[in-house]
Amino acid sequence: MKKTYIQLTIHIVLGILLIGWAIPGIWAEKSEPEEITGLEIKDEIGGEETLEIVEMAPEITQIMQSSNAIEAGIMLYEGWNLVATPRTLDKSANTAKIFGDVNADGHSIWTYDVERGGWIDLIQDDVIKPLYGYWVYTTQKQWVPLTYNTDPLMVPPSRALAEGWNLVGLSGIQDATARDAFLSVRKVWTNIIGWDEEKQSYEGTILNGGDEGRNEMISLSTGNAYWVFITEPGIMAALDA
Repeated sequence: MKKTYIQLTIHIVLGILLIGWAIPGIWAEKSEPEEITGLEIKDEIGGEETLEIVEMAPEITQIMQSSNAIEAGIMLYEGWNLVATPRTLDKSANTAKIFGDVNADGHSIWTYDVERGGWIDLIQDDVIKPLYGYWVYTTQKQWVPLTYNTDPLMVPPSRALAEGWNLVGLSGIQDATARDAFLSVRKVWTNIIGWDEEKQSYEGTILNGGDEGRNEMISLSTGNAYWVFITEPGIMAALDA
């Protein structure tokens, strides 16, 4: 009986080893997945194969956690761009100097504020605020880094909107419908007009309570600003701090 048990054990062990040899890779060590940082593009030129590593382009708003702040950014396209900061910027980098590396070809950076008399061309020390829109010109597609304030005691921003047209920046690091973005002034806004920076032309008008396809359920893009018509003064609250 003991001899039979030993023989059976030997047969089982041999069977496992044979299976391992028969199936390639069954004893192979597991390797950690490699981090993908770019795309490999192969091409044949003159009979020779070449390999090029292409960096993957960042999104309009890219989030990276740092020690005391969140770093992000907005993409500028050749020509005029109507942009906004999705969140309150860190005090170390919250002025118009953040556009210092942009090749503006002599153009000023503009904002529009009825409370301050209309059109304002920014100087370097002017603070870039959430809920405000800024016209920025560049001669080439360019990434502008932003650094957000992460102070937990910071009060989320709000802005007084005047009767008439206001240039308003979309707050929040995610896209939002016009209904959600302007929920705090839902009873007093009527029209929203955006800017297509790639086509260099205005987009179709969004109407509060309009027909399907042009109403408040249309999505607005983070990092962008919009013309908004207000029928009476109101206070707009930010979606993010």
